[in-house]
Amino acid sequence: MNKLRFLSVLFLLLASVYALRFLKLTTDLEYFLPEGSGESQIDSEVLHALSQSELSRRIVLMVSAVEQRRAIAVAKDLKSELASLPVRLSSGAEVAEPLVAALVHHRYQFISNNPETELPRLFSAQGLSRAVGELKAALASPAAPLVRAGAVQDPLLLSRRALERFANLNTSQLQLVDGVLVTADGTQAVLFATSDAQAFDGHAQTELWSGLEAAFAKVRRRASGPVMIEASALSRFAVAAEKSMRADVTRVGSISSIAILLLLWLVFVRLRYLPILMLPLGVGFLVGTCACQLAFGHIHAMTFAFGSSLIGVCIDYPIHLVNHLVLRDGAKGEGSQSVLVALLLGCVTTVFGLGAMGWGGLPGLREIAVFGASGVFAAFLATVLWLPLAVNDKDEAPPRHRKLAAVFGQGLEVLLRRRVPAYVCLALAAGLCLVGLPYVRWEDDPSKLSVLDPYIEAEDARVRRAALGQEGSEFIVLISHASEQGSLVANDALAAKLDRLVSVGALRGYNSLHNVIWSEELQTRNLTSVKEYLTLERLRAALEHEGFASEAFEPFGENNVDLALPPLRLADLSKDAHSALVAPWFISLSGGRRGLLTRLSGVKDEAALKALVAGMPGARYVNVAEFRANAYSLFRSRMLLLLAVGMVAVGALLAAHYRRWRLVVCSFVPAVLAALSTVGLLALSGQPLNLMHVLGLLLVLGMGVDYGIFLVESLKGRAWLGGPALSISMACASTVLSFGLLALSASPALSAVGQMIGWGVVLSMVFAVASAAVFFRHPEGTPT
Repeated sequence: MNKLRFLSVLFLLLASVYALRFLKLTTDLEYFLPEGSGESQIDSEVLHALSQSELSRRIVLMVSAVEQRRAIAVAKDLKSELASLPVRLSSGAEVAEPLVAALVHHRYQFISNNPETELPRLFSAQGLSRAVGELKAALASPAAPLVRAGAVQDPLLLSRRALERFANLNTSQLQLVDGVLVTADGTQAVLFATSDAQAFDGHAQTELWSGLEAAFAKVRRRASGPVMIEASALSRFAVAAEKSMRADVTRVGSISSIAILLLLWLVFVRLRYLPILMLPLGVGFLVGTCACQLAFGHIHAMTFAFGSSLIGVCIDYPIHLVNHLVLRDGAKGEGSQSVLVALLLGCVTTVFGLGAMGWGGLPGLREIAVFGASGVFAAFLATVLWLPLAVNDKDEAPPRHRKLAAVFGQGLEVLLRRRVPAYVCLALAAGLCLVGLPYVRWEDDPSKLSVLDPYIEAEDARVRRAALGQEGSEFIVLISHASEQGSLVANDALAAKLDRLVSVGALRGYNSLHNVIWSEELQTRNLTSVKEYLTLERLRAALEHEGFASEAFEPFGENNVDLALPPLRLADLSKDAHSALVAPWFISLSGGRRGLLTRLSGVKDEAALKALVAGMPGARYVNVAEFRANAYSLFRSRMLLLLAVGMVAVGALLAAHYRRWRLVVCSFVPAVLAALSTVGLLALSGQPLNLMHVLGLLLVLGMGVDYGIFLVESLKGRAWLGGPALSISMACASTVLSFGLLALSASPALSAVGQMIGWGVVLSMVFAVASAAVFFRHPEGTPT
């Protein structure tokens, strides 16, 4: 034993050095993103790639004022103020103007998605006559000065097609005024920014939003009149949700820690016991931290917060052992084996319950599982190795400690003799399960696991509506190993198919890189058709027929230079244009693959979209909200299956240990009955259950079995029940204080865990006593 203690001290010293040297604390918000498996793995990859894409890092800033002039002035001031922050700002003009000029020069290459069919009609005699008629009408409109400037070289207004597609990137129809984008009513100025850091880099985004809010305040103070600065960004919601949840856990953890310390002092009286009792928790926290650092290369702040509550269950072990040692007047050997067996079995079942979370499919749950399982086992070892040395052989429990033990022991003995109330209790539990379980309703929408700040949500909606128009959460992703040109060829084909869906009303619209640039192959086909079907003679005839002097036009540019231009390539775009207009549409996937996004809006026929992508190799329809709900449903089902398998394994372990069905029932059934009763109770209350309730269910079964085990081991030895009764009651109280208080959290996720564990552990203790009263017989066969 002394060798083990020496090795444990050496291990803890090395663990402390490792933690101090290599600990990397993160607040990466991908902690909350689901992972896929099997068929959903691709969707999961896409979701994670989107979370790291330029699109997810977009920040939209909107300045509102009573008049346009003031809004523009404040927007310019804001733009200069944000130059020192880690964002890339763009009004859009400096990026769009060079591309617009390029599209005008390459107008003959950006006419039609299907040039072989459309261009013969467009350049027929009737088609040319119609096009020249449109030119005549445009020259008579208020826009005549703008039309006249380009009509000399583009009498058919072919460049208008490319420019209209490019304008569709801006679905809210923002206008450029004095170098700043403004909304249609002219009272709001809009700035687009892209965060340098990933949207889910919690630490970087928290600092960025602190800087943004400070900049907003400075600009508002300098403004000559009342202005409002609002923002829309995915990272803002993620930072707010993570901050709120962490604050809840910290607040509840602080309250529960104080309450547990007060409970320990009230029972044990001697203050010198408090460090002894808290030692296993410190060891568990240290080992859990090192295990996460080794397994993942970091540890998340939420794991610290939530995992600390998990480690709080380890207080059960020193409570049981100290009660056993002190309340037996220092007779350490008496009944020690049964106590150690109870602690070991309780540790194994708890470690299993925590470890099972690692298979849930969420990075956060996996990290908490490693932290909790390793920490609980380390706390058990610390309890067994070191606590007996800390309690003096001649220690006698203070009068208050003995009085409480006597009261709880007498109460337990009374309850064990009252079999009729015990039968009633178990019957009510069975009835609750039978009546409540059919009413279980599952809520798998992960958005319901957090509470959005209504102010931020309303502000985000206003900004998105004014600056971005209608944007949905549905995408089509073209996944390929091919070059950019190969991706653009597939994107051209997809756009043509989506146009047909829009024409039949299955889709309101879409936004795509196709609005910016086409493949070289499609550009070449357009130019070939132009050269074949559009002749200067036919065009002059059409112009003269409408009363124009044909010699005033140079339709193909000086020396036909526009017909000789090579296709416009991505490499021809400026660095800024590529970053702002091209990069957001591409995402990087595993295995060197790339995904090219098309954002859909107003999906009315999802079946038609799925049929469309089914006929395109590498195409995948992704509904982000639907995928996350399906993923959480899958994880819930997986955890329930793990729960069932695990309970069979725990039951088999207890059966192998006890070898008597009555002892197995008394130790195992109470936790199962408590878990199912809690589910039934919540279902009857009308509350939908979610993934976090399943997490709580796992923990109830992992920890609730301890009460039955501790009680059975105490009854087997016909021991005085004062110590065990007090220990079990304190263990239940400490667990309720550690987890049950989470039910008061504003976060639905934390509240769900608190509800399940709070009710579950109390019922586990109650049903353990009732089961012992009904089923327990001493191994020799005599009743309790």
